[in-house]
Amino acid sequence: MIPKYFLISFLCCQLWLQVSETYTFRLSQPQIFVENGNLYIAPAEHRNLVLVSNGTGKILFNDVELKSLVSSIQNSSRDLNSFKRIFGVPSNSSSALTERISHLEQSFRQLDQIDRLDSRLIAVERQIAYNLSSSSEV
Repeated sequence: MIPKYFLISFLCCQLWLQVSETYTFRLSQPQIFVENGNLYIAPAEHRNLVLVSNGTGKILFNDVELKSLVSSIQNSSRDLNSFKRIFGVPSNSSSALTERISHLEQSFRQLDQIDRLDSRLIAVERQIAYNLSSSSEV
């Protein structure tokens, strides 16, 4: 006969092992979330892209996945830092992956610069429109 406390602790253990955390990043479009060690990207077409972990908490990339990741995330590098915090930074032994991560970081910086430049251009256009409307009233 199995003692009751053993059954209860075994059931609690089973339940604890089946719980998985999900990290969700809500962007304007698309959405990125992490579940069971996989990174899912839901682009505008409502299709999911899965970047599979290789079992050590690192993500296996291919060129298509990298391009989708870079083109999908239009926010600042904050999202890349969250990504690294969850999955870690690749070890020195995987130089190809390190190079790809470096390229991804550079792409994030470029996207951020483009976004800031776009914001400044919009501000200049508004100022010009305001100046034109003010001068026509005089």
